[in-house]
Amino acid sequence: MIIKNKTIITTSDWFNLYLIGDFHIGQSATDTKKLDDSINYLSSKDSTNSGVILLGDLIENVVPGSKGSPFELNIPDPEKQMDLAATYITKIENILLASVEGNHELRTRHRTGQLLGKNILEKVYSKKKSDDYYLGLCGILNLTFKNTKGKLLQSYKIFVTHGTGNSGSISGKLTKVHSLKDRAYADLYFQGHLHYKLGLCDYIIKDDVIQKRIFACCSSYLIDAEYAQEFGFKPADYGINTISINTRESNMIGYF
Repeated sequence: MIIKNKTIITTSDWFNLYLIGDFHIGQSATDTKKLDDSINYLSSKDSTNSGVILLGDLIENVVPGSKGSPFELNIPDPEKQMDLAATYITKIENILLASVEGNHELRTRHRTGQLLGKNILEKVYSKKKSDDYYLGLCGILNLTFKNTKGKLLQSYKIFVTHGTGNSGSISGKLTKVHSLKDRAYADLYFQGHLHYKLGLCDYIIKDDVIQKRIFACCSSYLIDAEYAQEFGFKPADYGINTISINTRESNMIGYF
């Protein structure tokens, strides 16, 4: 597991964490208009009160034996898919906090050893700087806030992964997200892969103090209305999952 430490200098009482991923660039069913809208919205944010966490599956990357077909692609070349993903990340590079590999990026690792999620970041940043944002398959982001005089304010531990497995029900998807608590101790747990903008919170007692935890995942940008209708599923929702965390005291609000 990769661990990264980041410090934010801020005068704001609240800091917004924006969860986004599952672009599936290259898949003809990807809604590029909605993706453009989300990225343009994030590009207007300030790094002192906003941060983005990328949750994987930025590209479709069909390979022999994988789910999906070359006939479903409007951008068959994975290198061009990666270039477009890098173009999107460049627009939000000033507020990016962390990024993880998705299972679609990992398809290539088994054949070439390459980590395409890392390669995408290297198209945006220098190879050395890309390491500041890369959490691999899963990782911990220790996020600390200080004021302009350097005084320590508040800190949060965030567990980030793309995730595996799925469920046909919303309750099952929430159970998948909530099970992340068994993999690491953290204040917030984030994953992609489920293609829904969902979240929940629970409470634990540590050192005789009640502590709140938040669990959340991001939506997908695949248009799947016909698939949802055929199998009786709730159609996927779009948009950015936003979590607000207080920079002065331990307090979190999820806008699911």
